[in-house]
Amino acid sequence: MTTLAIVQYDSSSDDDETDERDPTLDPAATASTLPSLPSTFLNLYATKPRLGDDPAFHQGRKRAHRHVDGQWATHIYTEFWPDVKLMSILDRIVKKAGSLDKGWTSLLVSELGNQLALHISLSRALTLWTDEREDFTRALNRVLAHIEPFVMTLDNISTFVNDERTRTFLVLEVNEGKSEFGGVLRALESVMEQFKQPPLYTIDTARFHASIAWRLGGEEMEPEQLSHFVEEFGEELDAMWKDTSKTIRVNEVKAKIGNQIWVEKLGERHVTEGNHRHGGA
Repeated sequence: MTTLAIVQYDSSSDDDETDERDPTLDPAATASTLPSLPSTFLNLYATKPRLGDDPAFHQGRKRAHRHVDGQWATHIYTEFWPDVKLMSILDRIVKKAGSLDKGWTSLLVSELGNQLALHISLSRALTLWTDEREDFTRALNRVLAHIEPFVMTLDNISTFVNDERTRTFLVLEVNEGKSEFGGVLRALESVMEQFKQPPLYTIDTARFHASIAWRLGGEEMEPEQLSHFVEEFGEELDAMWKDTSKTIRVNEVKAKIGNQIWVEKLGERHVTEGNHRHGGA
């Protein structure tokens, strides 16, 4: 089977989305009446403290790139918060996978049981030198300036394997929104070339997706097993997306550079070059 590009990343937090999050996954959410934290605060804590390269610190996972002083791990992506209906379906998909293989780890919730944002990767795991970071975000700002917000839906439950064949991911692929994501990818091509970074996909092979669980090892799920997921959840997903209020709106692109989060709001025009925003300190 074909090995597709999978980016290894930590989860980051939401902006000011209004999507409803599932209170059953976070009991404290229903008890608290405090206002939600601003995205600039959440982005400050979107990355975990560095624990070294030993897989023992990372549930057996291996870093795609070893840490080198002066280099910054970088990842371009967009993220979204599943609403209650979608979260219910995704949770049942992960639980079904777990009933077939206990090695699956959910990407829907944190170790403390709090709901997490899901990602659509727009780059591989990249590395930038310290003096490249500002020029890189300025280049992103330039090429994304004319990308408008769009909507997406998810279907086609599948499994992807990372390039190193060390991890397998349970994913839902983007259906509506594929061409718009293709436009974003084309816009990013010049930036990847300028900074001598590898592209995530070629346009004709792109399969944008959101990972909802992972396991160690490089074995994809057998087609016969995947067909059971389609039979059980396919119609429910199709029916949900017929309600246009349930479609997922893509409003921004983010880049995580080390422990900083850079945010580009789609559809906004900037008066001066380099007028970009950082969510991190």
